[in-house]
Amino acid sequence: MKIDHSDYDKIPVRAEIAALARRYGGPALDVGTGGCACMALTLARHGLQVTAVDHASSAVRIAQERVVGELADRVEVRYADAARLHFPDNSYQVVVAFDALCHAPDPVAVLSEMFRVCAIGGVVIVAELNAAGRAVTRHHDGGFERKLPDLLALHCRDCRRLEHLHHVTYVCVRP
Repeated sequence: MKIDHSDYDKIPVRAEIAALARRYGGPALDVGTGGCACMALTLARHGLQVTAVDHASSAVRIAQERVVGELADRVEVRYADAARLHFPDNSYQVVVAFDALCHAPDPVAVLSEMFRVCAIGGVVIVAELNAAGRAVTRHHDGGFERKLPDLLALHCRDCRRLEHLHHVTYVCVRP
């Protein structure tokens, strides 16, 4: 069976997240940036100062090579275990995880760290594939997005849910 990927596009979702993030100002933290550093670069293109982290040294190396030119002064890519971030409390106005939390061995610890480093009045934004996105990409994460509301409820009582064609995004303002 051939799967049609023609309508699968992450770019509009990233752009919507970055536009929302810009309202909160910076600095921003991109958790689980991956080798493409696409979310970090999108945030930087929207004017934010970004720290991008990943736990895979190969992804960090590739991301560092991608972050060159005009955005090099806006994006810093670092190796970090998202379950044990080495940043002070309240360090970032915006903390984003795009298609990353489902890969974390301990998503509860990662979310705790994301909320810890998010400033009061800042925002934590988590986007994951929904069922349609998993079908198109053949991604098998066990329906992680269904578990996400309960995980977020440990930190946020009023997360806003945004539906996209292939993603679901939660926007949690830190009280």
